[in-house]
Amino acid sequence: MKSKITIVTVLYNTKINNSITLNSIKDISGNYNLTNFSLIIYDNSPDSQKIPISFPLQTLYYHDKLNVGLSAAYNFAWNYCIKNHIIWLLLLDQDTSLTKEYFSEIEVVIPENTQKEEVACMLPQVRCNKKIISPVVIQRGGFIKEIEENVRGVCDFPITGINSGTLLKVDFIKSLDGFNPLFKMDMLDYWYFKMMYKNNKKAYIMKSMLHHDLSVTDYANV
Repeated sequence: MKSKITIVTVLYNTKINNSITLNSIKDISGNYNLTNFSLIIYDNSPDSQKIPISFPLQTLYYHDKLNVGLSAAYNFAWNYCIKNHIIWLLLLDQDTSLTKEYFSEIEVVIPENTQKEEVACMLPQVRCNKKIISPVVIQRGGFIKEIEENVRGVCDFPITGINSGTLLKVDFIKSLDGFNPLFKMDMLDYWYFKMMYKNNKKAYIMKSMLHHDLSVTDYANV
């Protein structure tokens, strides 16, 4: 079956077999069918590497020693999706612990949300150091507030989240002419969430919970 979701995992100074994310995918694939997914490993490390892990899904490795940032990696994956008629792009950092339940929920909620024009993204709950870091609400003054546990499904108020674990509709990114290259790293996620609401789109909050090692540990003060 042709994949309908492409995963892009961005590496930097990390070996493939040391990536929490990629090892999660490998472990999950042992007892879960990932044929509806394809994988892009976008490596921003100084030196290229061979893939030491056997992934049971279509996998593309791309090395970019210039390390020009996340927006370049995401645009590479976005263009791949357009050329291959893929509907959803799943963004992942190198250090997110994935679960079988997360992939299972993706495949359940994909059909209904593909048909909903107002839905531009789907995202899980993400925890770091026992604290919910995504999705959240940004309040006046830039303060971060966690979303109440009963808020699930299509969210009727503006939220933001982190890149890793977020699924974006390829057509939505196309309407923005791709990921903004001005946001090479920080605030790229904030940018596309802001553009989502500017264009009257909504996010779908999933039930699944993921654990993530956030590089900016004091996220609430960013």
